[in-house]
Amino acid sequence: STGTPYATAEGLFVAQELGVEARRVTGVSVAVGATVVLPFLFNETFVIPRSCRIDGTIRGEQMIDNSGHMLGLSCGDIVLSSTSSVIARGTSNFPTIDVNFAARGDVLALGNIDASGWSGVDPGPGGNVTISAEARLYAGGAIRSLGGEGTENVGAVGGRVQLTGALGLSSEASIEAHGGSTSASGL
Repeated sequence: STGTPYATAEGLFVAQELGVEARRVTGVSVAVGATVVLPFLFNETFVIPRSCRIDGTIRGEQMIDNSGHMLGLSCGDIVLSSTSSVIARGTSNFPTIDVNFAARGDVLALGNIDASGWSGVDPGPGGNVTISAEARLYAGGAIRSLGGEGTENVGAVGGRVQLTGALGLSSEASIEAHGGSTSASGL
């Protein structure tokens, strides 16, 4: 469908011409080289009734003041190809961002997911990464949830990574979830 895409807490939509009701997005495909920017939500996920296939990049962003702290998608099936990236790193305002991908079917996660915490004076812990499938989950990419590095304080702790496949789980993923270091002298 052509039009202007936009996101709200109620879902993803495509705005049509003036006076025509916006259409709800029912499936997502992100091509190699393309980037989709989604707002962080409060403990919610964007619900997409059909499949989500990501070959490009999904990046979370603070779109408005006091927006949430989670990048989430709930789809029929989810494919994160080997060329995909999910970027949900902490920011100075929200040092920890969680990632939650849930499928009512299968999940194939071959790309990179980064939910590392903010690095700085007051570093943030790594975000929790939760990937679940009501059917099967195969993870083969890289999942990072590193604690932020401290510039004046000690580094923050890494986040939790949880993979769940109700009918089967296979993982060859590279998973890093350790604490951040410090660059401050004397610590």
